[in-house]
Amino acid sequence: MSETHNYDLKHVVFVGRTWRDYSQMFNLTEADLRGRNVLDCPGGAASFTMTARDRGFDVTACDIAYHFSPAELLPKGLSDLETVRQLVDAHPNAAAMREKFPHFANMVNEMTETLHETVADMQKHGYGTRYVPGSLPNLPFTDQQFDLTLSGNLLFVYSDQLGLEFHLEATRELMRVTREEIRLFPLISLNQQVSPFLPAVLELAEAEGWGHEQVRTSYDLLEQGTQMLVLRRSK
Repeated sequence: MSETHNYDLKHVVFVGRTWRDYSQMFNLTEADLRGRNVLDCPGGAASFTMTARDRGFDVTACDIAYHFSPAELLPKGLSDLETVRQLVDAHPNAAAMREKFPHFANMVNEMTETLHETVADMQKHGYGTRYVPGSLPNLPFTDQQFDLTLSGNLLFVYSDQLGLEFHLEATRELMRVTREEIRLFPLISLNQQVSPFLPAVLELAEAEGWGHEQVRTSYDLLEQGTQMLVLRRSK
């Protein structure tokens, strides 16, 4: 697959979260998924789609990384996770975080296990149904194709790298492909401050006829990043 795309793998970050992480980041319950067509974008190496599908839910992951083969993504993911491990070890509150949150101590190991599971699932099912190559702000889906869209660790997080126009175009595209509800997590950038683009995104939501609500989540590993933005299409 690598010979047909124009993307550079070194510009792709391929790490993922577990089902538990998604449940906490997005305040998700199985009732939220039941009977709904769900998009995870960007899906990365998260095992959420695999686990959800195995439990009978209709979930599709979309990510720029899926332009690359699973064989290319595994070593890339392992390299990215080594970077994560170094960042975790260098965290100024690492000792206290490990003591307070057992999940923090095991985070990189869990992400490594998730990476292997997800790559194996990609190899088993291929691209096109569970895993769809694509990237914001131009997704390969029809209008209102999904009832619920989850988008984590892209918008707002990379506010220094992705400007206001990208945030607005990406949000507008998520609205286009979503019929009912969008959940975005977290609302902070890498400097641990609320993204300066949040007010503009809220203004866009209102202009496009979407209600918005900032909701505290149960995901507490990000010291300042405990909130998600919920957008709901007005009836």
